[in-house]
Amino acid sequence: MSSASVLRVALPTPVRRLFDYRARATTDLQGHRAAGAGMRVRVPFGPHRMIGIVMDCAERSDVPEEKL
Repeated sequence: MSSASVLRVALPTPVRRLFDYRARATTDLQGHRAAGAGMRVRVPFGPHRMIGIVMDCAERSDVPEEKL
C-alpha cells in the first residue's frame, strides 16, 4: 500500500457493498505490515469484529472521517 489511508473491505454481510476503514500506519508495534489489496483483515463491524478481504486502497473516502 503506497500512501493510501483508506481500505475498502468486502465483508460477509447481506449488504453487498464495500465498507471503508482507516488504514493503520505501515507497521504496528508487533511488526505486522500494512494491509493491501487481497489481504485478510479483522475489522470492527457494529458490536462485533469480522474478517474481510481488502479489495482496494484509496486516498480518501465519501464516509465522514469520524465514522471511519
